[in-house]
Amino acid sequence: MDTVNIIHDDRFFDRLPPLIKELEEYKIGYTVWAACIDKKNVLENITESFRRIVQDAKDKGLKRVIIAEDDLTLTSSGAWDYFLKNEPDQYDVYIGGSYLIDNRCKYEPPIVRVDSWVGNHLIMVNERYYDTWLSSKPDGHIDTEQSNKGEFYVCFPYVALQRPAMSANNTGQMVNYNSILENLPQYIYQG
Repeated sequence: MDTVNIIHDDRFFDRLPPLIKELEEYKIGYTVWAACIDKKNVLENITESFRRIVQDAKDKGLKRVIIAEDDLTLTSSGAWDYFLKNEPDQYDVYIGGSYLIDNRCKYEPPIVRVDSWVGNHLIMVNERYYDTWLSSKPDGHIDTEQSNKGEFYVCFPYVALQRPAMSANNTGQMVNYNSILENLPQYIYQG
């Protein structure tokens, strides 16, 4: 059974309950990891939180690891199965949804090759990419830090979004990144 490794910052106590409810409703296994909050700044904390999970997967010899942030929401009841069913044969990172729309890419189901992405709300990191991921700059945005470093695919239409929430990363204010996709309904998996 595939397990989602959830990074949870307990200072944002309202994020985890709706995600757990959703995962249990869809019968998706999960493990909750405490977010790192002891580094110099937010970006270093986020990077370290992802690093811990990737390092654990590498140490255990896992072929791949699925990671989610605690503000994840799936787009429909069938989204998880669609995501798993369309896992590429060869990839470095497989992404459940992105807030970067690259007009140079042809967006056609079920996956789209991209050079970069924005948003780590649901990702799958392949073992062949563990060392590259682990060598990322500690104080950069861990998603955009990967740009042009590997073979990346985004599931299309997107199966994962970020639930509107307080941003620990960019603004420290309430954010709704989904507004980027409001005029692009074809990007959201409804199945």
